[in-house]
Amino acid sequence: MSRKKITDENLKQTVTLAEEMFENYEKKILDLSNILNFIKIITSTLNIEKMVQALLFSCQGNILVSSVSIFLHVNLDDSNFMLKNSVGYETDNFDIKIKKSDPLIKFLNTNINYVFFKDIKIDEAYKTIVKKLTPLDPEIILPFKAKLSLNGFLVLSKKLTGKDFTNSDLNFMTSIAEAAGIAIENTRLYEMATVDRMSTLYVNHYFKNRMAEEFSRSRRFKKPFSLIMMDIDHFKIVNDTYGHQAGDYVIKQIGRIIHESIRQMDIPSRYGGEEFAIILPETGVSSTKMIAERLRHTIETFDFKFKNKSIKITSSFGISLLEKNFKTQEEMIQSADQALYYSKELGRNMVTVAHPS
Repeated sequence: MSRKKITDENLKQTVTLAEEMFENYEKKILDLSNILNFIKIITSTLNIEKMVQALLFSCQGNILVSSVSIFLHVNLDDSNFMLKNSVGYETDNFDIKIKKSDPLIKFLNTNINYVFFKDIKIDEAYKTIVKKLTPLDPEIILPFKAKLSLNGFLVLSKKLTGKDFTNSDLNFMTSIAEAAGIAIENTRLYEMATVDRMSTLYVNHYFKNRMAEEFSRSRRFKKPFSLIMMDIDHFKIVNDTYGHQAGDYVIKQIGRIIHESIRQMDIPSRYGGEEFAIILPETGVSSTKMIAERLRHTIETFDFKFKNKSIKITSSFGISLLEKNFKTQEEMIQSADQALYYSKELGRNMVTVAHPS
């Protein structure tokens, strides 16, 4: 009787242990599946915005935390870190910038996979960064690294369940952070190869590749397609009068104005020197002319102020639309360039549309 009772208890314990092991294996399989899906998403795009969104929602959905924030380099020329995006907060009005010399950045650059906020909160050396990060309600911080170099980090708040992070949670997040670090580095390298660092517009070779793609697609599906060629008027005089640094400043501001004046689907590039090109997919003449006129007016009225000196800038535009007689994209570019030439010949600071003839 006693022996049977012991056997039943042992059997019950064995079943319970087996169930726990099965649940653990199921959790590991699910985590692995989620990690693979995340890697698939981030390796299928070189768009940093899409990558950031995938990272934030993956962590929030799988770890079940109330909020997540991601910090990345401010830009290609600045190794400081800035809050790039967040999810889970009632407001997204956070403007947090962290210098590369901050003790937290130095610590994250060491051989660690994560750090609990409570551990740095009690250290006087981290007083400044603790004050900056406290509005994010941080619980744990995970670094993104590529080639042993820090290129960003993730800040997660407490779990929705109120429970502590498990080893399974930490292993999952570490795997995600490792994959994200490599993906972010690849995106940065791609950006360096395709984006002009001064204007932040696409470089010429990227423009020509996209131009060929759009030309072929528009002809195949019989969709409208426009091209704007734009040139800064008397740019040489700006350099000669105010210096090349002033010229660089004007190029940067023009790039920013172009970004703010066009649609997300449009493809802006620095064609060369002070000349720019904008591809406008599925866009007819009236919409294209409206965009060009808006750009022209914004540049004409913008206060280009360099070292307390206001610089008057105007620009000229040429527009070309896809026509049946264009055999190649080069002919379409030449047509827009010819229209730009007429704008300059007729007095500058104007928009000219190329006609089929």
